[in-house]
Amino acid sequence: MGRHVRAVRSFLRRILRLPKGWPDALLQVGIWVAVDSIYELVRGLTEGSHATAFANGNRVVELEQTTHTFFEVNFQRTLLDDRWLVDVTNFLYMNLHFALTTAFLAWLYLRRNEIFYFVRNVYIGTMAIAIVIHAVFPTAPPRLLTQYGFVDTIFSFSGVDQDQGAISALVNKYAAVPSVHVGFALILGVTAAVLVRRRWAKILWACYPLLMLYIVVATGNHFWFDGLVGAMCAGLAVLLAKYPLTRLRPNHWAWRVPRPEPAAAPARP
Repeated sequence: MGRHVRAVRSFLRRILRLPKGWPDALLQVGIWVAVDSIYELVRGLTEGSHATAFANGNRVVELEQTTHTFFEVNFQRTLLDDRWLVDVTNFLYMNLHFALTTAFLAWLYLRRNEIFYFVRNVYIGTMAIAIVIHAVFPTAPPRLLTQYGFVDTIFSFSGVDQDQGAISALVNKYAAVPSVHVGFALILGVTAAVLVRRRWAKILWACYPLLMLYIVVATGNHFWFDGLVGAMCAGLAVLLAKYPLTRLRPNHWAWRVPRPEPAAAPARP
């Protein structure tokens, strides 16, 4: 029995081996919780007027119609007859974004700590840019523009109302532009694709942003245009993290992927 207990303790110590100790780990958790809470609160407080948000939503539709890329209604209709696919998509929308982002950041901190701070700053920068756009350009999501034939699959099939109850107090339903889901997925997918070594894994992670774009469009929560703006926010956040922010703390916030050391030359006989 004692041997098994020691083995479990040894295993936990290996998993919980913190790169910079508990103070730094708790600081990072505190930063992330605080930033995410501020983001949700400010996004809720900057909710635009009903009329403006619906007018901007119609402008997005007109833009897509003008460019002949308004495909979301027909695309969603092709999915509604497959209940299992709708249920899986709804589940992924409600759980994948938060769970995978949190797990990825935790893994990054523990296993690739040298680049964690850069990626963290990119996430924070993306949220900051998104808040400004939400305030300046409040936009109703497709699921509220029912005159075009959109369906709120989360409510219709899962019975979850995103616009009622305690959640609605912190969630701005008029924050369709940009899609932070897609922006975060792009950050995660690109970072993971760079870090993993196997080609199949690189391809899977590179496809993750496309999966997220499918999820937000299929559920009626975003247009493809929203996803494009979300990706642009992530790209701008990368530039901010790479130049102004990295210069503030070049030895701590820079993107640093360790290069493998060259193999030692064989000793001469």
